Amino acid sequence: MRFLLQIALIVTCLGIISCGQNASSEQGNDNADTGMDTSATTNRSLTALPDTHTCALRGSILQGNQFWIREQQVLVAIVADSTTYAKDLEAEGHRILEIYDTKDCSQILRQTLPVDQSPDFPYYIAEPTYNNVAQMVAVRGSTSIYVYDIANRRLLPKLTPKFQTKRESIDAQSGMIQHLEMWENFMVGYSQDYGAFVYNISNKQTPEAVLPFGEYKIADGDFGSMFLLASANGGVQGIVPQFDRNTGEFSVNPILDKPTNMDATVTKSAKNNRYLVLRDANSNAIGVDLQTHKRIDLPADVVTKPTQEVLTWMRKKK
Repeated sequence: MRFLLQIALIVTCLGIISCGQNASSEQGNDNADTGMDTSATTNRSLTALPDTHTCALRGSILQGNQFWIREQQVLVAIVADSTTYAKDLEAEGHRILEIYDTKDCSQILRQTLPVDQSPDFPYYIAEPTYNNVAQMVAVRGSTSIYVYDIANRRLLPKLTPKFQTKRESIDAQSGMIQHLEMWENFMVGYSQDYGAFVYNISNKQTPEAVLPFGEYKIADGDFGSMFLLASANGGVQGIVPQFDRNTGEFSVNPILDKPTNMDATVTKSAKNNRYLVLRDANSNAIGVDLQTHKRIDLPADVVTKPTQEVLTWMRKKK
């Protein structure tokens, strides 16, 4: 009898232990799930950004002249107020650059930009506005450019478009910047009658003007310019920017699918012609028409021919 009681006691204890283990296992799984959910929630709360900001701007603002950089929680705007009002012209002067930290709406910068040609000529925020690579925003006046470094919170000195050759004015609007945009590590723009221009902004301390590799005068006030731009990941990209005066549309026009190594050995006298021929790393020809601002698709049997034969083929295809 005593032996049977001992056996029953052992069985009971084993059952209790088994239940305890199951309970602990289930509780552990619940805790693991809860822990994962809590971690995910915590991560989301750390990375979550508001969908909008609540900062109120004062003064008059032209459409498209304010931009909120959600990732940086920074608001950029060009405003006009009584301090920039041109009484003799009865016009607002949209040239006050304001920068805000939208986490608390504190003002980072307020600077009145100088009059550019006329007090009623506004400054505009460049489009596309924000360069995520360089973390910079560009502002264009009639003939001048200002760049704000978001990462370091400072306004760079004034920049002006630079060109390969001297430009001749056709009328009072000649030289006025019609378009400006941030493109990778570069700032690309267009000045009326003067053509395209480029600045390398990878060095935030001193942006450098990039002069065209080749340029062709299509007509008075109309130029086709090709720029070779070094890529941060190696190789170069060629662009032939174009501005449509009728539609106001601007296109950068990259000539390569992706940056690559190129042999840009071209004689100086050949760089001011309508057609340019460069060579890729495999010595295959790359044809560019500066008048149409486009790359020319060359047949397989043409890309390996000498440059003069490639040029002859392109001239016949025009």
